[in-house]
Amino acid sequence: MTTSTPPAKPKSRILLVLAAVGAVCVVGGGVLVTLGVHSTQRYLAQAKTAEARSTLTRILVSAARVHSSAGALCPSASAPVPSSTSAIAGKKYMSSSAEWEADRAKHAGFACLGFSLSSPQYYQVRYEASGDRVTVTATGDLDGDGETSTFIARGEVVDGNFKSSPVIEEREPLE
Repeated sequence: MTTSTPPAKPKSRILLVLAAVGAVCVVGGGVLVTLGVHSTQRYLAQAKTAEARSTLTRILVSAARVHSSAGALCPSASAPVPSSTSAIAGKKYMSSSAEWEADRAKHAGFACLGFSLSSPQYYQVRYEASGDRVTVTATGDLDGDGETSTFIARGEVVDGNFKSSPVIEEREPLE
C-alpha cells in the first residue's frame, strides 16, 4: 500500500500575501504622512496669521490713544515696513528702529503712533490716514510663492471719538 502525503502549501503564496500587505502598509503610511505634513503646514500658517491680527489691533489702539490725547489722527506713514514684500517672502524680516522712526521729523506714521516691532515679522505693515479715517494693512507671503495674504483693519473718528472696526478683513490669509 502506498500512502500519499498531502501536498505542501506553497511558500510563494504566503510570501505573496505578505508582500501585498506590506505594500498596502507602505502606500497607506505614505498617504498618512502626506496628510500629516499638510495639516502641520496649515497649522503653522494659521499660527503666523495671529501676528498680522495682533499687529493691526495694536496699531489701531495706538491711533486711538494718540487721537484721545492730541485730538487728531497721525498722518500716513511715508512707507510700509519693510518697504517691499519680497523681504518677507517665505521668511521673517528683522526691521530696524530707523524704519519705524522714518517719519519722526514730520510727526507722522509709525513714529507719531509710537509703534514699532522689535522682533522679526512675517508681514509688511502699512499705515494710511485720510481725513477722519485710518487703514492699517498687513501683507504677507508665508510660503514664498509670490501670492500674498492681506489683512485690513480700519478706524475712524465718529462724533469726536476714535472707533475701530471690530472686524479685520482677511484676503487669502494662509498664503
